[in-house]
Amino acid sequence: MRDAYLPVGLYVPLRGRASTTHADTGAKSMFSFTLEEDQLFENILITITGEHSGSKKRVGYQIPCMVVRRSSDNPDYSVLLGSQSWMTDEDPDIEVIVAANGDAGVVVLAMDSSGDAGQIDWVYQVWTLDARNFDPSPAPSLLLDLYPNARVAYSLRKLKTGVTSVVRIRRSSDNAEQDFTADEVTDGTLTTFTGANDGFVVTWYDQSGGGNDATQSTASSQPQIVSAGSVILDNGLPCLDFLGTKRLILSGAQLNASASDFSTYCVTGSTGAMTIYDIASRIQCVINRTYSYFYDVSSSGTGLSNAAFSLLEYYMLDPSSGATYRNGTLIESSLSYTQQTITSSGADSRIGSNQISGREMGKMSELIVYPSDQTANRSAISSSINSHYSIY
Repeated sequence: MRDAYLPVGLYVPLRGRASTTHADTGAKSMFSFTLEEDQLFENILITITGEHSGSKKRVGYQIPCMVVRRSSDNPDYSVLLGSQSWMTDEDPDIEVIVAANGDAGVVVLAMDSSGDAGQIDWVYQVWTLDARNFDPSPAPSLLLDLYPNARVAYSLRKLKTGVTSVVRIRRSSDNAEQDFTADEVTDGTLTTFTGANDGFVVTWYDQSGGGNDATQSTASSQPQIVSAGSVILDNGLPCLDFLGTKRLILSGAQLNASASDFSTYCVTGSTGAMTIYDIASRIQCVINRTYSYFYDVSSSGTGLSNAAFSLLEYYMLDPSSGATYRNGTLIESSLSYTQQTITSSGADSRIGSNQISGREMGKMSELIVYPSDQTANRSAISSSINSHYSIY
């Protein structure tokens, strides 16, 4: 193992001083402590001192370490140790071991190969070179980790750290249901479940953390995701097919919100008039209508035409800063909007239809709604979505 050389600079305490007492009566492990993820930096210095109560022998260690994380795919830590530097060495039977503990952090262990009567009082501290601090965890890369606080977020890909299942599917052969992760949608697990039959969406799970799952218990109204044993695709990636009167429901107006602006991102390929979503008959985003979005009893914009696989963006910004984009290009601007308050007594909220009927439409791969003005992040969010779907 190559040495980790101690960088020159000002070291500052990373972990407060701690002490422990060990009854030194035999050869054994004396004490240990673990440095967890939030206590790890690239270059750390561990200092340990101990004094035997009987013989008054003293030991002291100064141990430079370089801590690295292998990769986001293999999150285990590894430790490169510099030579243990003894400040005093009056008890050669004592050894200090520093080693990686998988992905849990770094463990520091003191061992005594002999043992003397009495006890040893230990003080240890961990230091870091402040100029070299870094976060050893992988940099966030998932969309909702980078741009959090969405009201709802539905996708067949993983949008946020910690998300497991993204969708629940019913197979046509016997109506059995099962949850699937984003990986399982594409790695054959889903089609193994459906066999050479069809699969329909029972629940599209909300990845925002708000628990606003979109569901459909009526089989004839469930969007389709598998056809004759093959996952339905749009631009080569999995999607939900809402053709006909398919829709998903958020019962009891689960999208309740205080009066706010809204920013919407939708990846879709529409074949006809389409209501992307309807929030309790108060807010709608649509395609191929005579307006772009609807609020209260008003509408705004001249309408986005239906088109092949696209990223659509709707910004409802009070009072007249609303806008729509298709594939990163501004379509309309200076659209009117009055912030809406949605109460729990409102009608159901829906994806794929309004309150009156379903709309002839096509496919949807992703829908994210923020209850806020996201125009400052517009370019970054749309670029992140496009980098996954390769739309434009």
